[in-house]
Amino acid sequence: MITAIDCLEKTWLNKDMDKKPDRSLFFIGGSLGLLFLAVVVTSLINKNQSVNSGDIRAKASVDTGLRYEATISSLEGDGSIKVSSVTPYDNPEKNFGEWTVLPAGTVNMTDITVGTKVILTIDAKTFDVKTHTMQAKAITKK
Repeated sequence: MITAIDCLEKTWLNKDMDKKPDRSLFFIGGSLGLLFLAVVVTSLINKNQSVNSGDIRAKASVDTGLRYEATISSLEGDGSIKVSSVTPYDNPEKNFGEWTVLPAGTVNMTDITVGTKVILTIDAKTFDVKTHTMQAKAITKK
């Protein structure tokens, strides 16, 4: 005969057998591990970006320089050159107006006369928008 105590014992035993193990500690540890990994990866990415950051104009022109087309307006007595219709070599639709160009010592000035269309190779570090001056690495006839 089944007594009330037998029923309670069976019910209590079944509850313990159906009970799943507590995994909350596993999930907390996994979450903290992923959070730590995310912080480490982010710091590595930021470290690499800060090494590569800087003046993009200077990086782009390390070997070649910035290239512009222009027309010689005047040759100044101090060795500088006034140019007009300054446009980027790869985008002639944009006109930057009149600029003063300081030629480097290696630039051959014999073929350059007023009205000549030239291609300017500019040192990006000397490109000054406020004063409209720039230093040319090279000046060639177009």
